[in-house]
Amino acid sequence: MIIPYSYDYHDACVPVIKQFFDNSLEVFGQEYTDETIANVESNIANSCWLSVIRGKVVGMLGGYVTDSITCKQKIFQEVIWYVDEKHRGTGVRLFAHLEKWCMQERVRQIVMASIHNDSHESVHKFYLRKGYQAMETHYIKQLW
Repeated sequence: MIIPYSYDYHDACVPVIKQFFDNSLEVFGQEYTDETIANVESNIANSCWLSVIRGKVVGMLGGYVTDSITCKQKIFQEVIWYVDEKHRGTGVRLFAHLEKWCMQERVRQIVMASIHNDSHESVHKFYLRKGYQAMETHYIKQLW
């Protein structure tokens, strides 16, 4: 089942966000802290959906809507899209829900990310199949 995020689900979302950090961001020096969780949740609270199976949150997709600085139109910028390994198929339903919601909200473009890790190629191919174009690659360097 796909449901909208609310703070009532905070405790149920923390393990999913922690898995996202552990599996995707830790290698890039991104630290998982209570402050990080609060920051993620506060930035995506109005445009985030949860995948719930048998009462357990197993995945989430969230971001924020903003005006693009380059085209002056509403865009959705993804911040987190993560589903635990046992339930990866529900990620496609989250994605479909996002696209439908963006159409209803008159969001002109969706910007999704693909972290360079073991699943990068399959995520890249998924985006291409869905009609997305590769836009740019970011590089990160830990300075201290």
